[in-house]
Amino acid sequence: DIPEGMLCTPSLTSVSLQAAARARTAAEMVFEALADPGLVTNRRVVVEPRLVVRESTLGVHAQVNA
Repeated sequence: DIPEGMLCTPSLTSVSLQAAARARTAAEMVFEALADPGLVTNRRVVVEPRLVVRESTLGVHAQVNA
């Protein structure tokens, strides 16, 4: 998701990769590792992308003009 997507006409639908959530999760994992250096974790963390629907999506455009 980029800010420029809102500036286009029509505004562009995009995908947010949730950068803030990924950074927060990574920081939490680092702090946990620092708090207990002997702790061995093997976990998989998934931060789901989010669809940011704007005017370029036909469904939204049709609803706005309905």
